Amino acid sequence: MNAATKKYLLVLGLGIPLLHGCQQSKQVAANAQATATPSDSNASAGGNDAYYTGYDGNTDFSILLPRFRSIVVKDPSIAKIEAVTVTLSATIIDQLVLEAKAANSAFEETRFREKLGKQQTTYRITPLKAGKTVLVTSGGRGGAPGKSQSGFSKSVDIDLIVSPYTIQQQTAGKARYDAEGSGTLTSCKSCHETGEENAPPHELGRIMEISDSEALSWVKTGEIGSRSARIPHAWEFSSDEEESGIVPYLRSKQTHDVETLTKLVVEEQLANGGFMGPPVKK
Repeated sequence: MNAATKKYLLVLGLGIPLLHGCQQSKQVAANAQATATPSDSNASAGGNDAYYTGYDGNTDFSILLPRFRSIVVKDPSIAKIEAVTVTLSATIIDQLVLEAKAANSAFEETRFREKLGKQQTTYRITPLKAGKTVLVTSGGRGGAPGKSQSGFSKSVDIDLIVSPYTIQQQTAGKARYDAEGSGTLTSCKSCHETGEENAPPHELGRIMEISDSEALSWVKTGEIGSRSARIPHAWEFSSDEEESGIVPYLRSKQTHDVETLTKLVVEEQLANGGFMGPPVKK
């Protein structure tokens, strides 16, 4: 994936670009395919941007994409696509208003509510088998490379990489995620399900934007290329099976609910100093 796309994450029609590098500090991600050693046999080729997911015949590995005016899957035998819409409930909007006030008291609540109250639209990609195909996208706002001066993105090809996983890997990955060890064997959920040290929830699904080898490097060394975690992140495994299974499990953890993902996107934006709407005029 090129540098341009890595600057963006899921937007869901809110126009909120999330900062991929600085907010990914303690992302636990790893991968393996049918063996204990991860590889990039399904890595993107030809310089296209890419989204990564998996298939094991049992687990929901569907991913939610930034919205586009149109998306076509070149090989529909690899994955299916559907538009998904949601309107946030009043309860969630009220909760986000309280969080927005806590993050920045000088904000325009009316505009904030209006934006959140609009119907949110995204696309769900559901893998049907392991393999590679291309998503041909056009006309979206936010999250897409190659924006034109009109604010809409140009047509762009995005590789979809579906890695072959097994149900056994899911079991082993969950065991590692939940394991209550010590040091570099402590559980992943001890931070990522509690928010300790600002660890982001895996439900946000950032793992969809990094390949197998990148994910495993991040989990084991806290580094991907020249990017390093701001908090030490060098995890170990009790077995090859756990190492093989952690990414399949993490890929399955990303939320498949648009309302939940929209809420998480807004909360992280607020946690990082952002807010919806201009400051209140004095």
